[in-house]
Amino acid sequence: MARKIDEYRITYTDLHGTAHEAIQLPWSVVRSILGREHRGTAEDDAVLIERLLESGAPEWVRTADGWADEHGWGLIGSDVAGEE
Repeated sequence: MARKIDEYRITYTDLHGTAHEAIQLPWSVVRSILGREHRGTAEDDAVLIERLLESGAPEWVRTADGWADEHGWGLIGSDVAGEE
């Protein structure tokens, strides 16, 4: 990962309006890590999570729910108030 993990941290707001700590990797970063397009597999996700952890991501990425959209691949952490 060319940038520090903090540059990929965002706030994700769920359907209930609750803000969550999150990490989102742009598709270009996902491709550079995997060496190809993401196939939507658990194996691809595991590689990305391992790379995030190696880059200093918080432990919550191991068990986080995720999403993918036109901007990239992401993981959703606890809400910003500190509750899971």
